[in-house]
Amino acid sequence: MLLDDIWTLGIYIGVYVVFILDIVSYVTMIFHDRYSYLTAEGVMTSVAVLRWEKFDFAWQQPANGELSQVLMVSTPKDNVPYRFEFSRVDCKRAHEIVASHINVEENTKGDVTMISLSNGIKMPVIGLGVYKMNAGDEMNNAIKAAYDAGYRLFDTAQMYGNEKALGDALIANGIPRSEVFLVSKVDNGNQWYQETMKSLHETLDKLQTTYLDSFLIHWPGQNKERMLSTWHAMEEAYQQGLVHSIGVCNFEICQLEFLLAHCQISPMINQIENSPLMHDTELTDYCKTHDIRIMAWAPLQRGKFNDTLAEMAGRYQKTPAQILLRWNIEQGIIPIPKSKNPDRLRENIAVFDFKLTAEDMKTLNQMNQGKRTSFDPLTFDF
Repeated sequence: MLLDDIWTLGIYIGVYVVFILDIVSYVTMIFHDRYSYLTAEGVMTSVAVLRWEKFDFAWQQPANGELSQVLMVSTPKDNVPYRFEFSRVDCKRAHEIVASHINVEENTKGDVTMISLSNGIKMPVIGLGVYKMNAGDEMNNAIKAAYDAGYRLFDTAQMYGNEKALGDALIANGIPRSEVFLVSKVDNGNQWYQETMKSLHETLDKLQTTYLDSFLIHWPGQNKERMLSTWHAMEEAYQQGLVHSIGVCNFEICQLEFLLAHCQISPMINQIENSPLMHDTELTDYCKTHDIRIMAWAPLQRGKFNDTLAEMAGRYQKTPAQILLRWNIEQGIIPIPKSKNPDRLRENIAVFDFKLTAEDMKTLNQMNQGKRTSFDPLTFDF
């Protein structure tokens, strides 16, 4: 009898606590700014102007029989979780609205200027690529030096084999997850829907995080069915909150045209080789026209600095690397240089105290040789 009484009392207490928490959550939410909009289906929806923090994406079955989803978010100031509900039909639009109103007045993170993606997500205008960085002291020391210098964007890939090393380094250095923008890419061998979803969860485990800030297709390949299957997985991951933005790498105009014609959610990023020695103005213009942000890999031309670049650097009292990075940044392109040297790391991010003249930008543009340092996306397959 005593056990029954204790059990009954426990149930009453549990119900009471849940009730109080729901009331508190509701009351606190109504004091925050909200944004109302009419969905394509004619449903008036209101969402709080809050920042993404945690997602609970279990589909629920309300009384009206329409599937709905609960999104957990939190305010930038107090980090307290709140929730709102939206129907399955307006799921994509809800994500876009929340994303487009995230912390709209904030334009810096750490010491690095931020730039917006098409869905409103903000990302640093420069980052650190960790290609070929080894686990242990090499990665740990590089990430610490980079973070101390002001880097907040870290770019890795399944293909690099060092996602776990990056995750370990972030934790070893006590770097808060909320302060960094993490990018990874699906490996060629992990493309197709099922393989992509499986590999994404493995990536999250290795990086020891519940979400990626951006997830990209590493190479387009020549199999269009595979490309669309992989992109469907990217869209699903985005809608589930596993990734906050999605994009591609090494896509040429014809490949972007095909993807845009067959996708539900457009790519927000195209990461390509981009430097004065190797750039495609038609491709960059196409991306800008379609609101696709460009990230630049190999922005330092793999150390190939000519006399013109050296002379220009001397006039600005900067290094050739700083001139190359500034050339990308002034075009709204996000370079991700790689370095393990603390001095170079500090130099590479010290590019916000000068601006290239129009004449010097023209000179750098005219250096274009059109010679790739890797595969040709129009022919490379796997």
